[in-house]
Amino acid sequence: MAVKKSARDMAFEVLLRIERTNSYANLLLSPALVKSGLNTRDRAFCTEVVYGTIKMQGALDWVLQERSNIPLAELDPPVHILLRLGAYQILFTRVPIAAACFETVKQAKRFSHSGGARYVNAVLRRLAREGNQIKFPDIKEKPMLHLATKYSHPQWLVKKWLQQLGLEETIEICRANNLVPTLCLRTNCTLTTRPQLALLLKEKGFTPVLSQMMPEALHIEGAGPVIKLPGFDAGLFTVQDESSMIVAHALAPKSGDRVLDACAGPGGKATHLAEFMNDKGLILAADIYPHKLTLVQKSAARLHLSCITTKEIDARRLPLNLKGRFDKVLIDAPCSGTGVLRRRPDLRWKKTAAGLASLAKLQLELLMGASEALMDGGTLLYSTCSMEPEENIEVAAAFLKLRPQFRVLDLRPRLQGLIQEPTLREGFLQLYPHKHNTDGFFLAAFERCREGVGHG
Repeated sequence: MAVKKSARDMAFEVLLRIERTNSYANLLLSPALVKSGLNTRDRAFCTEVVYGTIKMQGALDWVLQERSNIPLAELDPPVHILLRLGAYQILFTRVPIAAACFETVKQAKRFSHSGGARYVNAVLRRLAREGNQIKFPDIKEKPMLHLATKYSHPQWLVKKWLQQLGLEETIEICRANNLVPTLCLRTNCTLTTRPQLALLLKEKGFTPVLSQMMPEALHIEGAGPVIKLPGFDAGLFTVQDESSMIVAHALAPKSGDRVLDACAGPGGKATHLAEFMNDKGLILAADIYPHKLTLVQKSAARLHLSCITTKEIDARRLPLNLKGRFDKVLIDAPCSGTGVLRRRPDLRWKKTAAGLASLAKLQLELLMGASEALMDGGTLLYSTCSMEPEENIEVAAAFLKLRPQFRVLDLRPRLQGLIQEPTLREGFLQLYPHKHNTDGFFLAAFERCREGVGHG
């Protein structure tokens, strides 16, 4: 008879697989938990330590290296992972320090050799004794290294933010990225209302908090698996951050419009647009990845939306029969994802500075290609979940230079009462987690001029 894994063992195995396969945490942890047989409390603990260890691994490695006589890079992966796992419990959870040390050493005896177990014991015991004496590089002498280690962010990204935004704002961004965000639900207003959804959640023991930004949004804590929330199977809501919900309000499609969502997978924005249109009209959800289009179809079916059609299309090379056919076009472009690090902590370790240039090139190509689908007088919206100018305002500016038949669209009338930012008049919006309590997000709106009048 197989012995059921403990939450700690499952966390260790998932972290080790992530390290060895360079996979994303959510793709490995979620299916592992489904098969685990763990109770709700243990599932929550496993989730916390997996994501927390990944998020704080920069700080953990700094602290561990200070207490190790061996370079961490030379350690066997299981030993390195166990050290991070134990250190995270000691420094960032309510687990009693003695229990964190004892349980991690027990794991080391099972998953490593005797020397590895003795090493884990020595380092963690020293950390337990000196936990309140942790010192990071001096912030005045080495501000980049201080922030990168203390707040566990890649050095290249911290350096970039320091140059663009300064010390205080970079600190605030790093702090915000390390907070655990609440779960944000978008009410499917074709089937219910936000007050009705909130009442249903209250009746099941949750405490929903209504969003002050988005009229269809609410937040809940301690949700557990989303698929088990009341109303999920009935299609009463979907999970989406408020920053992403702004897209539908900024694009503002009407019932009966023809809309192209040029990079639609996995379907969060396409389904919101359909709800915004009261499921009347046509939304062509396009993507180059068939599996992402399958996700769009499943989401639309669960939400009981019938106006969405999917098609495998590379928006950089738009089919001739789609040119000039749409009232609204959305390009939610692939990006670095620096705006969603609080929800996707592993992204911070997978992106590089060199990757931004290639992404910006792709983004401009998508914007140029998909814009040809728009009819005169129509609205084009470009968005990313990034905070980097190279992917955002610089791409928008390059597009306007290359497409003089487009001009910026004043967003104030469409977003009035939702958000106030001076840049709305200039046709764009940049959100930050530390300023707006949302994901970092960018959008820019353009109008295709009816008589060829350019933006200048």
